[in-house]
Order: sequence, then structure tokens, then C-alpha cells
Amino acid sequence: MYKCYDATLERFVAVKQIASQMMHDPKYVDQLRMTIRKIAKLGSKNEAIVTIYELIDEPDGLFYVMEFVEGHTLETLIR
Repeated sequence: MYKCYDATLERFVAVKQIASQMMHDPKYVDQLRMTIRKIAKLGSKNEAIVTIYELIDEPDGLFYVMEFVEGHTLETLIR
């Protein structure tokens, strides 16, 4: 997961790269794409769900771009 700056829209976003070893499993990749599409639909209807902006399929890997939510890590919250 990376915090990135979208210069075009002047905002920070979170970018998640799918592990390269998982990209070799077509069933996993298809399921992941379907899941990301579902989350994107839900996120546009519910403020409690992160908004997915884009799914990028590149030769170097599969990435999805979502809203960056400022806050604590899950590890911090558990402690």
C-alpha cells in the first residue's frame, strides 16, 4: 500500500499493488477484479466504505487506487 499524490486532481490517494506471485493465479485475479468492482459500487453509496477510483492493469502488475483516509493503522487500534 502506498500513499501517493494525484497531481491532476490535487489530492492524496492510496494505491495498493497486488503481490506479483498472486498475479500468476488467474482465478485469484478474476475474483479480485470482481471484488474490487463490488467495493467500488458499495463505496459510492456508503460513506463507511472506502471509495475506489481506479483499477490499473499494467504489465508490471495490478493496482487499485482508492481514497486516502487519514488515521491510525489497524495495529495501533488493536493495541
